[in-house]
Amino acid sequence: MVRLAVRLLTSARNTYFRNFPQAYIDREMGVKRDPAYKPRTYRNTEHRPWAMQEKNLNHPRNKIPPQKRLVHAPLPEWEIFQGDMVQVLVGKDKGRRGEVVQTVQERNWCFVGGRNLTYEKYAESSGIPAKLISKELPLDVVTEVALLDPVDNEPTKIEWRYTEQGDRVRVSKRTGRIIPIPHLAMETYEYKTKSTYREEPKDTRQKELSEVTYVPTSKTFEEEIMDKMGIVETRKQGGTFWY
Repeated sequence: MVRLAVRLLTSARNTYFRNFPQAYIDREMGVKRDPAYKPRTYRNTEHRPWAMQEKNLNHPRNKIPPQKRLVHAPLPEWEIFQGDMVQVLVGKDKGRRGEVVQTVQERNWCFVGGRNLTYEKYAESSGIPAKLISKELPLDVVTEVALLDPVDNEPTKIEWRYTEQGDRVRVSKRTGRIIPIPHLAMETYEYKTKSTYREEPKDTRQKELSEVTYVPTSKTFEEEIMDKMGIVETRKQGGTFWY
């Protein structure tokens, strides 16, 4: 009887919600969704989201089967950056060290230069001889690599602290020394460092960014527009009642 009642209640609930959006159903049922998560049919790779390889892999025609769909929770604190020296903890390169050349925070990945390699063979064609090209495979930053302490070049765990000047820094739990973030992690497509960047004609100037153009008031949006345009309202607004 209990199973029959549960089945009937489930069937009635599905019938009631069958015309509702899935997001509404999840919200009503108490299912929490992180707004940073992407759809289950999207898979982050080593390519950047705007790259053509990433777009081709996530094209609508390339349907990902349910067993390969991922909802990967990002780390609350990212500890390893491009340019850090790490030690590999798994695989054929276990115990070897290298420099992080790329990170993919959406998948908790890092790529270590010259480590965890795979080889792709390009067959001979049109008179071009066959060749092998090496390529780094991703490593999980939590379980497959360890950050090296620059004091003694040994693996260590880190924690975030604040200096007397208010700067947030990484500190080795084993030696208590500060591990600075490499300059490579600060590089973007526009500049190597912020201090050496030269403003372009189409850039927004720092003076324009710091200029105060809006003063908040307790007036409504309509009242502010009326003050700007010099409109004076002589009528009195009637009371509003809620029942």
